[in-house]
Amino acid sequence: MSEYNSDSELSVSSQIGKTATLLGYPDEPADATATALDTRIGGLPIWLDYASAPSSSYARCQNCKKMMRLLIQAYAALDGTLYERVIYLFACPEPRCRRTLGSARVFRGVLHDREKMKRVADKLRVEEEKKRKRAEEKEREAQQEREMKADLGSALFGNGFGENSFSAPPASSSWSNIAKVQEGEVSNIADSMSKTKLDIKQSQTQQQRTVHEPWPLESQEQYMPYFLYVESEHLFDNSATDMAVNQRFELVDASTSNDNDEWSSATADATDDNTIDKVFQKFADIVAQNSEQVVRYERSGTPMMYSKSDAVASQITRSGVYDSNLIPRCPLCGGNRVFEFQLMPYTIEILEQASGIDMVNGMEWGTMIVATCEKDCLPTIDDRGVGYAEEWVGVQWEEIRR
Repeated sequence: MSEYNSDSELSVSSQIGKTATLLGYPDEPADATATALDTRIGGLPIWLDYASAPSSSYARCQNCKKMMRLLIQAYAALDGTLYERVIYLFACPEPRCRRTLGSARVFRGVLHDREKMKRVADKLRVEEEKKRKRAEEKEREAQQEREMKADLGSALFGNGFGENSFSAPPASSSWSNIAKVQEGEVSNIADSMSKTKLDIKQSQTQQQRTVHEPWPLESQEQYMPYFLYVESEHLFDNSATDMAVNQRFELVDASTSNDNDEWSSATADATDDNTIDKVFQKFADIVAQNSEQVVRYERSGTPMMYSKSDAVASQITRSGVYDSNLIPRCPLCGGNRVFEFQLMPYTIEILEQASGIDMVNGMEWGTMIVATCEKDCLPTIDDRGVGYAEEWVGVQWEEIRR
């Protein structure tokens, strides 16, 4: 459980310096050079293997049943794994589907490149063989030193006191132990490879297969795609980065009213301490320091909540404290899910401006929080080494002032 206390002051100044969070920023427009292992916002999904495309049901809105648009494709390989890993997040552009469950969906794709796994395993075996030879050489040198000391002891003291205290150890010496350790390490590598194969086999027998729906052949709607570049987050003194809190609110039907008094009233209300909760103020202050961030990535970290009182906050926090145990569990293995990344509101500006979409007809979420299986359990893997599994996304919607 990670602390995220909505009742504290939550000052940014107490977090000055480099954080554990990685920030993604929009770069140049993505072109035909993009691959499945490039992190992008917008565009069309690029599959790990086009002969093993996922079921289109993963990207179908659960309300209008139409295909949704890709918001981000994130390359998110995990340390210590021998497979590629990509996360796809989609959202429905239909205005009627806003603020409804199922209008945003996320799934994880994995590619077990058997050739790559073999190359890595071979490399590990070579390294282990080098270690074994170095250990063997050190043991020979130590043995020679012991024999020299034994010869010296025999010359000085003879054998009158029974077994020479400087003599070599019995057959069950340290070399035997070292050899056993080395054999164990090589065995662990083999065990790891075998476990991967076993996990794949078990995943295919334990989970229910998703009914595969072919991906539509017709051209799909998309947002203008952009590559992302990633940097570590740095926070600074927030004294000069105050964010106008009225940016939180929008007029839902601006075209039906030109009453400036209504906007002034909303702005005045927005500055009232009773209107703005401290969780959002923290969100606004931190975002203001790196205002062009479109994604925050920190697996097993703590999401930055947009609101303390909406449905998502109520679902994944207890008494104002974020608790990953409250996130719906992985349906494949039954294990916990953990925070992986969240999409930030600047994404909307980038995607909609480039795609010619006006604010009234555009997206209106505050942040999208993505959580994935803590164990990163394997979905069903096909004969090409590819599999996909749906994960959890919680959408905190933009608050509306009428």
